[in-house]
Amino acid sequence: MQKHRAEPNQQQLSQCRWCHQSIYCRRKPEGQSIYCHQAQRTNRPGESGSHLQGKRFLKQFFQKQGAHVENEVYYSDLQQRPDVWVLWPNQVIWAIEYQCAYLTYAQFLKRTQAYQSVNLPVFWILGANYVGKIPYAVLHLEAQGLGADYSDGGQLKRIHFNGQQACVRQQQCIYPQRLLQKIRQGVQKQRAPYQQLQQRIYLRGGNLLQMPAVCLPTTYLPVGPRLPHWFIYYELWLLLHEQARSYSELLACVVETPWHQSVYICERKWQAFVLTKMLQAWFSAGIIIAVADQICLVEK
Repeated sequence: MQKHRAEPNQQQLSQCRWCHQSIYCRRKPEGQSIYCHQAQRTNRPGESGSHLQGKRFLKQFFQKQGAHVENEVYYSDLQQRPDVWVLWPNQVIWAIEYQCAYLTYAQFLKRTQAYQSVNLPVFWILGANYVGKIPYAVLHLEAQGLGADYSDGGQLKRIHFNGQQACVRQQQCIYPQRLLQKIRQGVQKQRAPYQQLQQRIYLRGGNLLQMPAVCLPTTYLPVGPRLPHWFIYYELWLLLHEQARSYSELLACVVETPWHQSVYICERKWQAFVLTKMLQAWFSAGIIIAVADQICLVEK
């Protein structure tokens, strides 16, 4: 076949006018747009086939939503190329990053802030390598709970990290007797992290071996704290056992808890969300009541 430069068909921009094969538009580092044959396309260094497939799917997905879409538009000020560049009819632009390889929170944050510095909203969509894990760094907080966006190269969906997800069930035990036995064994045999948690709770006047049963969760709770929910419950119980407390005082206790981070969520807002869900579970179980603006333990 005679070699020729790819040029778009006026009626079908994704098709070459000469050979009728699929073509795509890309930008050179200096910003010039050129068309290339899809069949001659090579992956970026280190780019997997699944990543390339995911980018193609996302481009088609947003095109079907009525947007103009390109792959890897170069931003010289940032020296970055979003995997998918989306221009909506109202002239709003999105940067879509399809992330298959593992990144740390610091890496997610650095790249997110770079896009934000030029007022470009960035949306992280995760690949198959993130399935089965809780991607704290890119969680969104919404009415349905904490979630993240995923694509397997064939569909796009948001997964919410509640009790329906195996990774949450593995992290949280909602069977009090089983959990209590595990805690006691951990303390008595001085295993991590129970030994460290025992030392921390001693400073608040508590003892894990004497922790009340009401501190053992019986329902799955929102992810976020780096310490177990039962431990946070015990810290809250110790405060309320002394006297009635305001919501702000209980939140101040939760704020001292080590926390995961997300590029999308204010940490204080995340902490308040988790605390509210924890208190709601206690209210429902009749463990606490509200009197005026104070929260009190129900004496039994």
